[in-house]
Amino acid sequence: MRNGFILSELLIALVIVAILALIAAPSFQTLIQENRAASAAESFYSDMELARSQALRLQSTVYVSIQTGTDWCYGLSDSGATCDCNTANSCQFNGAEKVVKSTDYPGVSIAIARGFNNDAVSFDGVRGITGQAGQVDFTAGNATMSTAVGAMGDIKACSSTVGGYSPC
Repeated sequence: MRNGFILSELLIALVIVAILALIAAPSFQTLIQENRAASAAESFYSDMELARSQALRLQSTVYVSIQTGTDWCYGLSDSGATCDCNTANSCQFNGAEKVVKSTDYPGVSIAIARGFNNDAVSFDGVRGITGQAGQVDFTAGNATMSTAVGAMGDIKACSSTVGGYSPC
């Protein structure tokens, strides 16, 4: 009776594990891309809900300014005007700077799919409505997750490529 494994048995086990890892790697990449896109879109969704509730609380207009491109960003402002999320302290919200940048979500791009004149949306302080519908898409690889805002201020996260969400 022997104790332990011989070298050839260990090498065979190692080769089997390596083959299984290579087979599983592409599905992990897809999962990572879906999670990145969903995380960025959910953050934007949450910030849109926050902007709407702040507008109603303060009874004044709150703006969400969006800049697309490779160095995308968005910022919230309750100071009565849109802001530039690439300028320090331009986006003041509830007494502090509120900006989300592309560096917070590496590998994710942003595009305004529809609506949002002048790359901004505003929530009015009386009813929390926007007056314009729009949609922002967050894409990582083949995964696209969206946040849609209706003219009446309703906000939803949606996707046709990320599981668990209704289509837009």
